Amino acid sequence: MQPMRALFTCPNYRDKSFPTLLATWGVWIPLMATIYSLPLALQFPLFGLALSFWVLLLTYMTNRFAGKVEADAPIALATTG
Repeated sequence: MQPMRALFTCPNYRDKSFPTLLATWGVWIPLMATIYSLPLALQFPLFGLALSFWVLLLTYMTNRFAGKVEADAPIALATTG
């Protein structure tokens, strides 16, 4: 029960839920306004791109909240050799 209790605390909402909510509004409100203003043939492909962008952003935020990614760490690039 302790992990469930920690989900409903003010620090959890302040540190995790509120930034996610702001990111959701900041991404989806402008994107939906743009997508629905386009012709029908372009709406579906642009929505696919927007959804891909959102998944990448949400994955990064989730990993950062979990401590797997540091905010100021250099970007890790795969190199060969």
